[in-house]
Amino acid sequence: KNTEKVFYKYNLLYGSDSNNLIRTYSPKMRPMSSSISEFNKKMAQENSKNVFVFNEDEILEIIKARCKDIGISLRENMIYKFKNFINSKCRNRCVDLRDFYLGIHSIQLISHYIYKADRICRLNLTRNNLGDQGTEILINAVKNSMSLISLDIASNNISYKGGQFIFQNLSEQQSIIDLNISSLEGTNRNRITNLGLKYIDLFFNKNKYIETLNLSGNSLKDEGLVLICQSINDNRNLHTLNLSNNEIGSSGIIQGLTYINSCKLITLNLSNNQLLDSGIKALSNSLQYFPNLRELNISNCGFEFKGFEYLIKSLTLYKNIWTLNVSGNVVKDKNFENIKLYFESLTIRNLNMSKCLLGNETALTLGECITNNENIKKLNISCNKISDEGFKSFASLFSSNSTIESFDCSQNLITDKTATKFVKGIKFNQTLKKINLFDNQ
Repeated sequence: KNTEKVFYKYNLLYGSDSNNLIRTYSPKMRPMSSSISEFNKKMAQENSKNVFVFNEDEILEIIKARCKDIGISLRENMIYKFKNFINSKCRNRCVDLRDFYLGIHSIQLISHYIYKADRICRLNLTRNNLGDQGTEILINAVKNSMSLISLDIASNNISYKGGQFIFQNLSEQQSIIDLNISSLEGTNRNRITNLGLKYIDLFFNKNKYIETLNLSGNSLKDEGLVLICQSINDNRNLHTLNLSNNEIGSSGIIQGLTYINSCKLITLNLSNNQLLDSGIKALSNSLQYFPNLRELNISNCGFEFKGFEYLIKSLTLYKNIWTLNVSGNVVKDKNFENIKLYFESLTIRNLNMSKCLLGNETALTLGECITNNENIKKLNISCNKISDEGFKSFASLFSSNSTIESFDCSQNLITDKTATKFVKGIKFNQTLKKINLFDNQ
């Protein structure tokens, strides 16, 4: 009952997450079915109230501050429009003011409301213009919050100075579990760089609550990855880390992985970095130090068949990864037959091999591998150069396969000739739920 009250008071988590926490922390409470049912009813009632976060006076102050930030005068016709907009985006303790042109004056006001009362649990300020000064004001307000669980300040013109301030001052924050300081395409991109990671070691060592950290698009480069790898071992709660599009090279990942000895990550995104074959080899050899890793995204990382071969062989030894994305890498090779036996024993459930320049020869072997694999449930081979000749093994695949639920072979060169055989194959299939044949012949 006490645990229930805490969750209900702070509105910390929803649905299955709250159920799992109740099971974890209240093992001796009354039968779980009735307890969870009552808890979910309470949460449903709370969410259906549409309780607005800000009152009318506060909304008016926010509108005035916003006009001041973008240098325009407030007109009467704006007030009604923005009141409706803010109320539609700011209710049930969630504030979503992305793309709202907020600046220093607006964030001073919003930070005051955050500091004044624990009324917000999710705050999304993506693509505004906080800058380093606005970021410091915001972080000073949220660092002592006990209700905020998600903070998104992606693309806010934050430099390495703002990054240093974030990691230093959130090191002992006790409620935020989801932090996004990534950089999106467009204006006001964050540029934290490796200099902004000065206090990353302090952050990972002291913060015991952070679970998801998104640093994509921040030009961390090799030095930044090494700093993260040096400090991540001691954190037992971080399970999702996004380092995509950070100009990380093979030397950075080779050096960084030497510091990893016990990492608890569940999801790792290294896409759009130039890891090359040598970097993938180092990552493959280090999978033993990622015992909990379930999802690995290394799409568009510049490696070819040699790196892919290292990875597949390692995955037959460390059978923990369920989702693998290798799209955008050139894994086509005449020697694909050499890894056929390894491929058949993969325990991966979701495999994405789109945009890998797979030709007919590779596709034939891949189809045979998938036929003999009993684990893959989702397969994506879209945007390749597979024609009727290469699609033969896939055409008859589903007459015998009883595991694949989703199959994407869009944007290839398949014609009616082979598609007819494909249809005959799936006629009696009871497993397949989704097929994508878009943009073929």
